[in-house]
Formats: sequence, structure tokens, C-alpha cells
Amino acid sequence: MIKFKSKTENYKSPRADRGFFPSPYVVAISAKVNPAIPQLIAEFRTVYEVDGNVIEIESSQKVFDATYIPTTILNESDAPEEILAFLTRGGQYNEERIAEWGQPDFNRAIQYFIPESIWTGLTLAETPFKQLAIDWIKNVIKVEGVFLKVNFEFEVEQ
Repeated sequence: MIKFKSKTENYKSPRADRGFFPSPYVVAISAKVNPAIPQLIAEFRTVYEVDGNVIEIESSQKVFDATYIPTTILNESDAPEEILAFLTRGGQYNEERIAEWGQPDFNRAIQYFIPESIWTGLTLAETPFKQLAIDWIKNVIKVEGVFLKVNFEFEVEQ
């Protein structure tokens, strides 16, 4: 399952009325696939635990459909290039060289993410693009209006 843990033990909500949460984490809790449309809906939930009870801070959905917005990376000439074209021709991935984060369409998303079931969320496909998928989530998904990368880090799947 895709999981990001808080970078700090006590996460401070960016919302003034919310305060602190002990060791929250973000998980992809469901994945609904409709290949007829085609569409993949991934639900991310930010939660924390108290005495064995899971308490939700926030949830959000990301929809992957026919819409494709390319992610671009600065190539050797410092010109923006579509990431998969760059990697396919032998370019080396470096998150710091990303010029703009885009949005994979359904066909690309199901290459990066494996929808286990509508009840168990998503896992990451073991591909050469796994780190790209992790970094995309960190830089696109928001928790309480702030990009995930600011307060959370990827937890290695076990």
C-alpha cells in the first residue's frame, strides 16, 4: 500500500483552528477502476491513531482519465522535455530537474499504480519509473492545502 508518514512526531496543521496531530500518515485507501470510461479514482486519506483508533484528518481523490498533462524535465540542454521520452532515450531521472509536474492519463497511471481492489487501495508497480511515481505523488497530492512533500515522506513498503 502507498503510505507517506509525517516528517515530525507532532504534525502541526496549517489550519489555525486544528492544532497538532500525533504521527499522522497518508495512505491510498481505495482504487476504483472503470476501464470502459477509462478512469481510475484513487482516494488518499490522512489519518492518525489514538489508542488503536484511526481518526481521519482529511481525505481527497485523484482522478486519472483521458486527460494527459505531460510532466517535463530539463534535459541536458536545459530545455523542457516530456519525462518518459527523456527517460526512454537514456536520460537520468533527477527530481530536482523536473520543470513541471503534469497529470498521467488512465493508461499511464495503471502502469505506475496497481489498484489492488476498491477496498485496499493502491500499490506502486515495480518498474523503472517507481521513483517518478513516488515523487509525482509528493509534488501533486495535497494535505490540508499543502503539497505532501512539505510535511510527509514516503514510507518504504514492507
